[in-house]
Formats: sequence, structure tokens, C-alpha cells
Amino acid sequence: MKKLLTASYILFIILLPFQLFPFLSSFKLFFSRNASINNCFFVLMIGLLLLIIQMRGVIRFRGSLTVVALRLPILLVLLSLFTSTALLPVLGELYGKNALSASFSKSVYYLLIALTFYYNAYLFEYLTADRIARILNFLCGFNLLIGAFQLLMIYVIPTLGSIYDALDFFNILEDSTYLIYYKRVCLTCSEPSIMGMSVGVLLLPYAMAQFLHQRRNLKYLFFIVALTAISFFSFSSSVYITIVMNYLVFCFSCLRDPNPLIFWCSSLPDLW
Repeated sequence: MKKLLTASYILFIILLPFQLFPFLSSFKLFFSRNASINNCFFVLMIGLLLLIIQMRGVIRFRGSLTVVALRLPILLVLLSLFTSTALLPVLGELYGKNALSASFSKSVYYLLIALTFYYNAYLFEYLTADRIARILNFLCGFNLLIGAFQLLMIYVIPTLGSIYDALDFFNILEDSTYLIYYKRVCLTCSEPSIMGMSVGVLLLPYAMAQFLHQRRNLKYLFFIVALTAISFFSFSSSVYITIVMNYLVFCFSCLRDPNPLIFWCSSLPDLW
């Protein structure tokens, strides 16, 4: 059981930057077209089931922080159900939807947040910090590889599109025709704007945190510079905003300890 749970956590992290697998789209439509359902949702459900089996059916909370983190999403779900039910006889139905069905996708979203908090609370019982770092290093490198291929395909050799689509066995990447037509990079996401989540919320903060923690590791400096450069070609304001926010936090962190910033500036010539 422990090996299965370890595998579920590894798969959960690996799938974070990817869009929804096409064969899972029908499940998303069942929950709601607008609900934030992705590949990780299905891994999360399996992982939670394995956790419950591992705990012999007894739901336990890992520390008081988990309880606090669960309260707000569950409260929002209950509040949404209460207000939707109260408004149901007042607003009636419009275009086949009522207040209760219209709020369903948000309720699923808040519930998913609560379940994610609970699931991730047990992460370090099954994965070490070094193993998580290796997975995230792989994701940074893989996204840079995909980004470089997309840039080459869009701006230099459009005929590479056929190879790009042929290598996409599970049809999880955006079609080459879309990328070439709009001339925008989206990495492993379904559209450029969603890169703000994969790069700005996951990969870039990780690379910056590791760079501050391991000041002499040029690998993370390369990740930071390369991810920023490739993200520019998304031409998406949401991506730019998340990147600027990351750099602001990074600079504020360096102000507390200027040594990483000095190393950052002195290492740029070596990087190129």
C-alpha cells in the first residue's frame, strides 16, 4: 500500500503542469464544464482512497494546520449551497439553469481545494524532499525542452509540426497548427494564459527558492532565466503578471540577504 501511495504522489506532482487528458474530458463535463478539473483531480481521488484504506477507514487530521486549512473551503461550499437554495425559489430558472446548478462548479472547486489540502498533508510521509526536488527538476527541464521545440517550430521550421504532433502520444499537448497560427508558446498547457499557473505558480517559484537555498548551483539560475525567456513568447498578460510577482518576491528575499542577488548578477555572463 505504501508503494501505491508513493506512486500516487509522484504521479500527482508530475501531472501538475499538464492539461487534461482527452479521454478524461467526459468526466469534466459531468462535474461541470467550468469546474477546475484536471489530471491531478483523478490522481487525487485514487490517492485519497488509498489513504483511507491505509488508515483502515479512520479519517485522521495531520496536525491542527490541516484542520484550519480545511475549514475555509468547506465553509465556502456550505455557504454556496445555503445561498443557492435560498435564492432558488426567488430567481427560478433561466436557460435551463438555476441558482443551485449554476453554483455547482464553484462548489466542486472549493471542495477540491479542501481535498488537496488533506491529501498533501501526508506528502512527506511518502516522498522525501530530495525526491520531490528531482521530480520538479525534471519538470523544469522537460518544460524547457518542450518550449524550445515550440519556439523552433513556430519561428524557424514550421514543418517540425508533424513531428511534434506525432510525438504527442496521448494528445496532451496543444496542436502544432494552433501554436504556429497564433505564434504563441504554451508549453504543456492547453493555452498560453494557463502557463501562468504552470510556470508562475509552480516551476519558477521552485527554481527561485532552490537558487536562494543553493546559492552556488547554476542549474537553478539557468532554469530561472530560461523559463522567463520562453514565457515571454506566450504573449499573455496573466503569465507576465505571475512572473513579475515572482521577481518581486525574489528581490524582497534578496534584500534580506543580498548575497544571492550579488551571485545572480555576477553569474549571468557565465551562464551564456
